[in-house]
Amino acid sequence: MKGKIILLTGFVCFFLAINTIKADLPDLGFTLTRYDPYPAQPGSYVDLWIQVNNQGLGDATNLVVQLQPEYPFSVDPGTNATTQIGQLGSLDSILLHYVVRVDANAVTGINELKVRYQTGSSIGTWNSVNLGVYVLGKNKISVSDVSPTLLEPGKLTGVVFTLDNAGSSPIRDLTFSWKQPNNLILPVGSDNKKYIDSIAIGEQAKITFTMTTNPDTTPGVYPVILTMNYTNGNTISTVTSEIGFIVGGTTDFDISAEGSSGQVSLSIANIGANNANSVMVEIPEQQSFSATGASSTIVGNLNRGDYTTATFQIASRISRNATAGGFDQGMAANQSLLVRIYYTDTTGQRQSIEKQVSVPAGTFSSSSSTTTSTYSRSAQSSGQGLIYIIIGVAGIAAIVGFFLYRQRKKKKK
Repeated sequence: MKGKIILLTGFVCFFLAINTIKADLPDLGFTLTRYDPYPAQPGSYVDLWIQVNNQGLGDATNLVVQLQPEYPFSVDPGTNATTQIGQLGSLDSILLHYVVRVDANAVTGINELKVRYQTGSSIGTWNSVNLGVYVLGKNKISVSDVSPTLLEPGKLTGVVFTLDNAGSSPIRDLTFSWKQPNNLILPVGSDNKKYIDSIAIGEQAKITFTMTTNPDTTPGVYPVILTMNYTNGNTISTVTSEIGFIVGGTTDFDISAEGSSGQVSLSIANIGANNANSVMVEIPEQQSFSATGASSTIVGNLNRGDYTTATFQIASRISRNATAGGFDQGMAANQSLLVRIYYTDTTGQRQSIEKQVSVPAGTFSSSSSTTTSTYSRSAQSSGQGLIYIIIGVAGIAAIVGFFLYRQRKKKKK
């Protein structure tokens, strides 16, 4: 029994001795009391205040504290990141101030800032502490592309908006919407809002809307307001921008033809949704036909729904190559005449469009007979002219002979 009491007494004395030794040692704690700005901003400096507390009953001697920043934190060259505190008494504290730079690409969230220290009781041995610094990355969301920006009145057009996250923080819970102030441009098949859960740093997102305008909308440039709402930390941020949409553009034409005696009259109608200015009609060089006179003519402006006419003298290349068996009217009638139209659209751009027009039967019948009779008259005139030339030469020869005969007769006398 006495042995057990002695053993228990020994253990108690041992633990009391250990606690007495620990009570005489320093106990250091590090607290990041504040930093400015809060939250820290990527690409800028942040001021840090670190409090060192000696919570032990023993003094901390030869205390050295050193800042060891790692990405995304750094200190400028030449900056002293080591503080020689010396002695820090029991239950005493000291406030240290450091300035560090936050990398421009730092991401949103808690980033660890490393601090290490050593005391006289542990010279050469460093103890590390990690302090959390909240960084709120820069949000930089923009509409980097919209395609197309040309809307034809009354026509459904799929328009793609490209959103670009060029910041250093993910974009979350984004709501994208657009509106034309006068409701001249409207969505079709859905409303004017779309939702995106997140866009990672450096990534893009594409949103498509089907848009249209009223067929009677006056051509021009119309503003559309774009709005993006997204979660930014604990708040909602809003970005607005404006883009112009062009209403108008190109148009279309319908052409019909009438013809006789090698003359073709073209009826040109503007069947598109837009007006056409400075309209010019041309008969280009082609395999079956060619213009014998002017190959183009200006017909002026042609509003949508209007029509005009243009007349050309046309020759068939088929008739020129016809055999002695005669000209095949069916061949010419089955050929298509290529017509080219130049015009200025509502955006001020010069456009061209080509149409194939069927040549009416009988267009070249009179022309071919006329050509034949003209050839006959030309041949007849050429024959008659040759006879006159022969008679004239014979007359001149007779006169010259007569004068030569008289001169010889005079010499004999």
